[in-house]
Amino acid sequence: MADGVVYASSADRSLYAIDAVSGVKKWVYQTDSYITSSPAVADGVVYVGSYDKSLYAIDVASGIKKWAYQTGDHIDFSSPTVVGGVIYVGSQDHNLYAIEVVSGVKKWAYQTRSYIDSSPAVADGVVYIGSVKDHSLYAIDAASGSLKWTYQTGNIIDSCPAVADGMVYVGSQDHNLYAFYLPDRPS
Repeated sequence: MADGVVYASSADRSLYAIDAVSGVKKWVYQTDSYITSSPAVADGVVYVGSYDKSLYAIDVASGIKKWAYQTGDHIDFSSPTVVGGVIYVGSQDHNLYAIEVVSGVKKWAYQTRSYIDSSPAVADGVVYIGSVKDHSLYAIDAASGSLKWTYQTGNIIDSCPAVADGMVYVGSQDHNLYAFYLPDRPS
């Protein structure tokens, strides 16, 4: 929700803008496939990934597409994170993408060893993202897209990392919650 408007994605291929008080639909933007990614809103634009392999930038006032960036595969559960003029989102093509908010141009892509369902967390110039089949948490430099470190858990990471009080936390399907003190590399 932003400025009294709720933005909701749907399996009917649509992104909805709904007035939070009245429940009246302001606009609907339809993609070419269903949307399981939650939207992110920043500076008058709503960003959402679709199973049609695209990250969309939609004007919040009009519901008109500003641009779309096509990844190499579906954007499934990974929701965009917007920090410092860049959108970060994971794709089923094993890549974490950094896309410029104004132009929709790729800044960089980092390829993990498995597909990404996790949403990225960004703190202090580092992007944290979990990967599914390789069971790893990745720490990627937000400016360059280079790997800072990775840590392999005992099972799938499809949860979203969280950063608070100098720590990064992530859950794994190995029934553990992992906590890493920052900026140190985990041992």
